[in-house]
Parts: sequence; C-alpha cells; structure tokens
Amino acid sequence: MKIPWKIWRLGGPVFTLLLMSCGGGSGGSSQPTPQGSAETLSVNYKINGDVSLYTRYINDATGKMVRMIAYISPGADGTWFTDDDVIGFYQDFSDTANGKIQRNVSFNGAGMDGKWFTADDQVTGYDETIYDAKGNVIRHIYYIGAGTDGVWFSADDVIQNYAETTYNGNGTSIRNASYSSAGPDGIWFNADDVVISYIASTYDGNGRQVRWAQYSGAGPDGLWFTADDVVLQYTGVIYDVNGMLVRSVNYTNPGPNGVWFDSDDGISSYYVTRRDTNGNLTLLITYNSTGLDGSWFTPDDGIQTYNSYSQDSSNNSARSITYNAAGPDTLWFTGDDVVETYADYIQDATGLRRQYISYSNPGADGRWFTPDDIRSAYIEFSPYY
Repeated sequence: MKIPWKIWRLGGPVFTLLLMSCGGGSGGSSQPTPQGSAETLSVNYKINGDVSLYTRYINDATGKMVRMIAYISPGADGTWFTDDDVIGFYQDFSDTANGKIQRNVSFNGAGMDGKWFTADDQVTGYDETIYDAKGNVIRHIYYIGAGTDGVWFSADDVIQNYAETTYNGNGTSIRNASYSSAGPDGIWFNADDVVISYIASTYDGNGRQVRWAQYSGAGPDGLWFTADDVVLQYTGVIYDVNGMLVRSVNYTNPGPNGVWFDSDDGISSYYVTRRDTNGNLTLLITYNSTGLDGSWFTPDDGIQTYNSYSQDSSNNSARSITYNAAGPDTLWFTGDDVVETYADYIQDATGLRRQYISYSNPGADGRWFTPDDIRSAYIEFSPYY
C-alpha cells in the first residue's frame, strides 16, 4: 500500500467514521465529499491521538467511486497504513447494462482462500439502482441472501425490500414508495407487493418542489395511492423571487378540523434561511415553538438551534457553527450564544476541498475558536501517489 501524502495525528476523539453517501449506503448530505483525487483517505483517531480506524475511497478515471475499504486494525506489525492492516469490510460500486443498473456490493470476509479482493470474498448483501432511458432512478432494490442456488447475483437472490419512484410526464418525481414483501403471490415487482409507506411530492409552476408528504396507510378503502391514504406528516417550503429556499415547515397533525393540507395543520418545527448578496447561505435557524403569543411565524417563536456559515476570500465554504442556546444575556444572535459544535473546511490553491475538521469542545481554556479546541472528527482528502 502506498502512503498518502499527509496523515495528521490529532489529539481529539473521533466518534464516527465519515462515510460518503453512495446509492443505498449510509451517509448524508452534511458529510464532506472527497474531490479531485483518484484515491482519498479518511482517518479516525482515539482520544489519545492514536489511529482508531481508517477508510480508503478508490475512484476510477472519471472520478466515480468504485471501491470503499474500511481498515479496523494495524495488523501483525502493529503499524497503521501498511500492507497487513486488517480489513473490516469493503464495498464495490459498479455500473451494468449500459449504465442502466448500478450495483453496490458489501463484503465482510476474505473467503476460503484467505485473500481479500478475490472471487470467493464473502458477500453480505448488495443493492441495485435501476434507471430508465432518461437516466431517472425508477427502482432501488436491497438483496440480503444468495437464494436457494447459493450463488449471488442470480435470479433467486433474496430481496429484503425495495423502493420505486414514479414520474409525471415532465420527468419530475412525484412519488417514492417503499415495499416490504412480495405479497400473497410471492412474486416481487407486481401489483400485490406490500407497501409500507410512500412520499408524494408537489411542485409549483416553476417546477420547484413545494411539498412532500409521507403516507403510512392505505386508508378506509384499503387501497394505496388513493385520496384517503393516511398522512403521517409533511413538509412545505417557500422560495424567494430568486428561487432560493427561505422557509421549510414540518407539519405532524391535521389540526382541529382533522383535514390535512389546510391552514390549521399542526406545526412541529420550521427553519428559515438567510443569504448574503452572493446567494451564499449564512444562517439556518430552526424554530420549535410558538412563543408567548401562541402564533407561529412571529418574532417570539422559540429558537431550537441555528447554524451560521462563512466563506473564504474565494467564496468557498470555510466554517459552519451550530449554536444551541442564547447564552447569559438570553438574546439570540449575540456574542455569548452557546456553541454546540463547529467545522472548518480547508481548500487547496485550486479550490478543491482537502480537509474537514469538526470540533465539539472548547478545550481547557473554555473558549471556542482557540488552538486548544478539541477536534471531534477529521477527514483529509489525500491523493495517493
């Protein structure tokens, strides 16, 4: 194994491995994404600064990730980043059928030959994403077993569940439904498959998504995808004249009149955004109560948290800060607001992100944004040579 151009040893704890979101894998939009490298590395550290584990992300010539490998031990030599490091698992990502099917396969063992990355590696499961001719995702399938023939990637592989997306005539996604079993006939992908929930999306005249509602039951008629389906919750959003999202509201009950999607629906929380003159997000404020006046969307609404965002001189993301209390003066957006966490984003001279560092404690001096702040997560996007 070649050593990355820089591996940092940090004094702070790292509690979670930062994984990218790929297909059906875990991850989220808030996590950093490696950029501009054929191979990248993320490293986790214990509280004493020793390596806990690390992950390699391997990309093809087009920059698409083709393999992710998680290493959990330094191996017999006791030294990390050498050829005998112990693999915990890996995932392979591939396209088949002229790019119309994407497959992500998880492996957790080296197989009978004792060698990783050979044909007998132990598969734990895989998922497939199927696209239509326009490149739209139409189905996502999760497989958990090799079936009666004992051979993976054959017609009788065991399906755990799947999700299916429906589009309107304009190619816009209007529904994403989750299915948990093959139904009474035992055959997957037909009309009697068992629905467990779905999300329906509504758009404005400009093609912007303005509502997505989650449905959890078929309603009195016993039929899914009809007008009496049971609403679980929904989110409604508002945009400004430039098409930027300015408010997102979560509704969790139909209100006193028992009818969903009208003015008395019960709100659980909402967030608003603020932007600078360049359109960069500067604040995201989450409210979770109405305040003393009992009315939502008024100045005394109760703030739960807010995030502030700043950019460097090249307009790249530089820092994000999460605040969870107003501080001793009891006023939000003042200098004594209570910091929960913050993260720094560091780019190279070309503007590609190379480091992500988050902090969860102000350190011994009790002051945030000083050199002794305790790092809670670290990832360096390091190309291999």
